[in-house]
Amino acid sequence: MIGGLIGNFKIVEQIGEGGMGTVYRGVDVMLDRPVALKRLRPDFSDNPQLLQRFRIEAAALAKLNHPNIATLYSFFRHLDDHFMAMEFVEGETLDKVLHECGPLPCERAAAIFGQVLDAIDHAHVCGILHRDIKPENIIVSDRDVAKVTDFGIARVLGEAGLTRAGSLIGTIRYMAPERVKGEPADRRSDIYSLGVVLYEMLAGRVPFIAHSEFELMTAHIEKLPTPVNKLVPSIPEPVSDAVLQALAKSPDERPQTAAAFRIQLDEALRTPRRRPASSAAGEVSETRFVPRGAVEAALSQVAPSPLEPDSSAQAPAQTPGLPPLSRSKDPRPESTTESANWQIYAAIAAGTFLIGVLTLVLLKYLS
Repeated sequence: MIGGLIGNFKIVEQIGEGGMGTVYRGVDVMLDRPVALKRLRPDFSDNPQLLQRFRIEAAALAKLNHPNIATLYSFFRHLDDHFMAMEFVEGETLDKVLHECGPLPCERAAAIFGQVLDAIDHAHVCGILHRDIKPENIIVSDRDVAKVTDFGIARVLGEAGLTRAGSLIGTIRYMAPERVKGEPADRRSDIYSLGVVLYEMLAGRVPFIAHSEFELMTAHIEKLPTPVNKLVPSIPEPVSDAVLQALAKSPDERPQTAAAFRIQLDEALRTPRRRPASSAAGEVSETRFVPRGAVEAALSQVAPSPLEPDSSAQAPAQTPGLPPLSRSKDPRPESTTESANWQIYAAIAAGTFLIGVLTLVLLKYLS
């Protein structure tokens, strides 16, 4: 099959295999664009009712048009096989990214997850539930652009009892409590699965770890998850609270839409972080000292302003603990100086008056 033509599509290589069947990378030879070709499992060919439901589901998925959703191009039959031609997305699954990188920094996780929320919200508005949200169905490009794949496929496979052995445990890790109990799913069931995905992105592990399907289903229904900021202390508490709300057991206590979840997460990221306990009131905060020589060297290079006198040349040395010295050249109080000046003026005036009187007496005597 590799290298062969199937309709307008040339098979290039096999790139994966999942619950639906085998996935190939191909090329649309008419439009010269890359595609992902999903060859459906042989079970479909023997089940006309399943094929019809799949066609209906595919027709609804083909109407989704969103930058964060992998577009479905066509659903067609070739000989005895059925294929889905979808947008080929360059990148790695989020599952592989998490295995390679471990927990993602909060800002990066929120940036990628926000795109997933936008995609799911668009699908919900169009009346389509995903029902199988998990990292394997999210592709992340090298620029952290997220694309969500396989909308609605889980419902078709689940109703037909065609879930592949060994894959059920992977789905249950992200399954809402009401779905575990067999109750009808709605958009809030997808919200729970989104909460599990975000938890794993931040903590590097899912909220509940069990060794059997029964233990895992019981945990979803009864156990409370450990707050994610208890596992990764650097995560802000409002973000951790947003994740816990999405993981609420009751659908009514979760964000009611993906858009509301996005708003709550954005607000949590903008909330200032609380001061750490070590900086609480009553404790001495860290003090940093600058070497005195460094300060003096820096000050020595600062020239005095031309508009101000050089106080360093005029001001006398100041002895610590004493009041500042006056800069007046005369150390006497200003009031004492003024009094002495008035005494001099008075003496000069008296002398002048005496000289005038003696002059008049002398002139009268000579005459």
